[in-house]
Amino acid sequence: MAQVFSPAAVLGLKLLWLGIFAALVAAAVVYRVNARTDAPAFAAIEQPVPFSHKHHVGDDGIDCRYCHASVETSAFAGIPPLSTCMTCHSQLYTQSPTLAPTPRYGAAMIYDSDNQRVLLYGGCIESCPTEGADLWSWDGSQWSLIDINSAPGVRFAAQFAYDPVHNSAVLFSGSLPQSSNRTGVGDPNDTWTFDGSTWTQQSPANNPEGRWAGGMIWDANRQRIVLFGGYADEEPLYKNSFRQDVWTWDGTNWTEQAITTQPLRSYQIGFVYDDLLGKAVFIGGDSFIIPDYLAEFDTVLASFWPGWGQ
Repeated sequence: MAQVFSPAAVLGLKLLWLGIFAALVAAAVVYRVNARTDAPAFAAIEQPVPFSHKHHVGDDGIDCRYCHASVETSAFAGIPPLSTCMTCHSQLYTQSPTLAPTPRYGAAMIYDSDNQRVLLYGGCIESCPTEGADLWSWDGSQWSLIDINSAPGVRFAAQFAYDPVHNSAVLFSGSLPQSSNRTGVGDPNDTWTFDGSTWTQQSPANNPEGRWAGGMIWDANRQRIVLFGGYADEEPLYKNSFRQDVWTWDGTNWTEQAITTQPLRSYQIGFVYDDLLGKAVFIGGDSFIIPDYLAEFDTVLASFWPGWGQ
C-alpha cells in the first residue's frame, strides 16, 4: 500500500502534537505555581475586619462556601462583598460598629435635623462596578444600616435634601448604570420621600428633567427645597446635558422658577443654605460654556463617536 503522507508530513505532524503536549504541560505548571499561597495550610491569616469565623461557622453553622463562593475554584478564599454580609445583617445585629458603608463615590448625603443624624444613600461602590441602593445613618460615632435595598433602587449622585416642615428626606432622580446620552437612555425623573422608616414614591403634577449631580438644598427662608443644575443623560446634545434650570419642591409638587440671572450650566456644584445670610450659596462645579460661534461643537464630537447627538 502506498504511503499516504510523505515522511516530512509525518514528522511535521509528530512535532505538532509534541508541541501541543508541551504547551499543555507548561500551562499546568504555570497554573500550579500561580495557585500557591505563601500561607501554610490551616495557618491563621490576618483579617481585614474584626470578623469571627468561630462564631459564624462554629456557633451559627454557616457553610464557608456561602461567604467564599469561589473557594473551591480559586487559590484564595477572597473577601465576600457587603451584600453577602447584609443578607443576614440587614436584620440581625444592625448596630454593630463593624458594619459601615463600603468605599464609594457619588453618594448622596444629607443632615436629618429632626433625628440629628446624617443619611447616606447609594453611590458608585468600589470604583463603580456596581451602584448602591443602601441607606445608612451616622449618629456622630457609628454607622447604622437602615436599608440594604431601598425602594428608589440603585442611584449614583442622586439629588438629596431634608425637608423639616414635612419631616422627610427627599430624593430626586440620580443616574442609573445604563444611563447615557450616548445611548439615549435618560435618568429617572422620580421623586421619593423617606419619613424615617418608609420610602414613598410621590406623584407630582410637574417634574424636572431627570439628572444627576445637581445641587439640592432646603431653603429655610422660602420653606422650599431648591434644585439647580445637574447633568441630564437623556439630552441628545452634549451641551444641553448641562442643566441651568431652577425648581422648587413644596412637599407635593415641583414648580419651575423663572430666573433672569443665574449661574452657568453646571453639575457637581457646591450648593448650601446659609442661615445667617438667609440665602442659598452656590460655588464651583463643572460647566460647559458654548458661545454661539461654537454651537456646532456636537458635530466635532460626532466625528469621534458616530451617532452622538442623533
